[in-house]
Amino acid sequence: MDLGKTLQYSGYVLMVVSILLAIISGNLTFILTTILLVVCWLVSLHFLFRGIPTEIPEGEIPDPAVIKQYRIDHPGASLQDALTALMTKPER
Repeated sequence: MDLGKTLQYSGYVLMVVSILLAIISGNLTFILTTILLVVCWLVSLHFLFRGIPTEIPEGEIPDPAVIKQYRIDHPGASLQDALTALMTKPER
């Protein structure tokens, strides 16, 4: 396991331990703040995974010039967005 995952899981464990200690000590402010942070985290996860395309593109990868032109025509489109749009778009 890499360092990032280790720190992430250590943070989760520390969060649970601190919540339990806050409940035992009766620190209402800390409990409410932690609940707010957890709710915000869950909402952000919901919107993060909501944007993942469910349709897997099939077929050949388009020519790099076509991908470049798509990204010029659609500013802000990532490479993944361009490939997904070009590979799932019906042929005309």
